[in-house]
Amino acid sequence: MKYGYAVVLVLFVARLGGVLPDLFDDSCRLSNLYSKIPPTEEPGVYMTIPTNCTEGQYDWDWPQGSVHLMATLPVAHSLCIEARYEGIPMLGGIRDLTGGANRSLELPTKDHPACTESARGKTELLVQAWHSQLYWTTFYYKVVLA
Repeated sequence: MKYGYAVVLVLFVARLGGVLPDLFDDSCRLSNLYSKIPPTEEPGVYMTIPTNCTEGQYDWDWPQGSVHLMATLPVAHSLCIEARYEGIPMLGGIRDLTGGANRSLELPTKDHPACTESARGKTELLVQAWHSQLYWTTFYYKVVLA
């Protein structure tokens, strides 16, 4: 039992010192956990990026179907999916649905994000799951103000 207390103390001190990122109190770190799936749609998640977030990550637990990632701002902006590391993120595809469009975007690489421009202050990307079932995947987003 004394080791359990030691682990808790180490994590508390590390958090206090800023060593550990705050995994549970970051409103820009999005996830499909506890999200609503419309009953008439294929498995998917509808997620609006909080207006105070200009970048963050989306943690996708048991990815299937798609994530509709949306941003609404009173100014022109771009919404991008980024690859933060070498290689291509384990995603099945990305579609730009902004303003009624329905066009395929190339998957992002470290040097080339997949982006869409806002229409009337709104952006929407449909991020599709990888073709094989994964336990978990993460992708990164960025909102760039014009």
